[in-house]
Amino acid sequence: MKIQMQIIKSCIMNNKKWFLLLLLLIALRVLLLHFNIKFEPKSFYCLINFPGAKYSNMLDLLLLIFQIGLTIYFTYFLYTYEIDFSFFYIILRSNLKKWLIVKLVSILSYIIIYRLVFILLSSVYFIDKMSFNPISIIVSILFHISISLIVITIFNVIKRKDISILLDLIIIFLIFKFFNIYFLILMDLILIISNFYIIKNRKIFVRDI
Repeated sequence: MKIQMQIIKSCIMNNKKWFLLLLLLIALRVLLLHFNIKFEPKSFYCLINFPGAKYSNMLDLLLLIFQIGLTIYFTYFLYTYEIDFSFFYIILRSNLKKWLIVKLVSILSYIIIYRLVFILLSSVYFIDKMSFNPISIIVSILFHISISLIVITIFNVIKRKDISILLDLIIIFLIFKFFNIYFLILMDLILIISNFYIIKNRKIFVRDI
């Protein structure tokens, strides 16, 4: 787990510019809301990527796409780090199942903490303007967990980032368009089980060498 913490630290340090850009976009959106005569609570739910919200302006859509892109990018970075830089370390491991468990726990923990921090920062402006729905916040985090699981599963099956990313975007768009919380939870469980099945039935589950 210490190795995974180092990889997460490397991910954060190497991608500070994307976090800064995200903060800049949030600040811009909040600034526009501040000068808007009519306040709408849906703006907060758009900001945190709640799938059930109505995205009615370009900046909300830009923030949605950017945040989804960040989750996809960070998941690939964290999951394929050893594949890209220490591939033989993975091959020589005697327990790939344990490796997958550690990977899933570390990546999903990172996504949860990252999204919670993001939501807390985003909520500062809205605290005295609306009452928050905890379920909506949980669902928005679950949505990004689902994105991570989709990315990992498709990469394990296809083993090529270019094709995988295209399929990721198509599936994520469909989930977002036809959002259903029960389907999302069921899909996440199926994806987790599927990854262990893939590991069990492949000696080398990553790209061929």
